[in-house]
Amino acid sequence: MENSNGFRIICLKHRKALPSLPDSMPMTVHFYTVKLNANRLVVGTLRGFDQFMNLVIDNTVETNNNEKNEIGMVVIRGNSVVMIEALEPVRRAQ
Repeated sequence: MENSNGFRIICLKHRKALPSLPDSMPMTVHFYTVKLNANRLVVGTLRGFDQFMNLVIDNTVETNNNEKNEIGMVVIRGNSVVMIEALEPVRRAQ
């Protein structure tokens, strides 16, 4: 899968590129909070994902209690994701 930013998501299990999203499904939400297992929380810009919910997040900030660590671009395995929350309003495609 390749999104408009040129990032390409490859399924590690099958070693092949995933299909890209159709143009009729524009992603209008960019900033997300992702809650992970073990009470971890990251906030960043979603750059890509696949059918296993593996995520590529850029400008990532990890928050632990009151500490914030900027960790840049990360790949998060789908089985670690507990919840994803959009931080911007979602516009519906017309």
